Amino acid sequence: MNKIISILIVGMFILSIGSVYAADGDVIWEKLGPKWNGEGVAVDSKDNIIVTSNNVYTMKLDPNGNAIWASVLSFNGQPFGGYGVVIDSNDNIIITGIHGTMKFDSNGNGIWASVIP
Repeated sequence: MNKIISILIVGMFILSIGSVYAADGDVIWEKLGPKWNGEGVAVDSKDNIIVTSNNVYTMKLDPNGNAIWASVLSFNGQPFGGYGVVIDSNDNIIITGIHGTMKFDSNGNGIWASVIP
């Protein structure tokens, strides 16, 4: 249930609402972020939130919305836009995009890439 709530929270963040509210109207957390469109959202086993976008940025936020890291995805020096993101059982991050799929460890370090020619 916490993952569903976290996904909804990030979804509202992505839509540039700016504030995230609990059911009773209290602000849970509020962020002003860079102006980019989030395309994919996932939550890991520690309730960290991973957001990827089609303009090559990926961010990892803690459950309170604080940035843990942000990365510009690339493969062989070419930008790699992400449209979807999933988390595996080891909290590795798998992102698919316009040029293929990439796998990262939980710190955002590349593990492998499968590129579409």
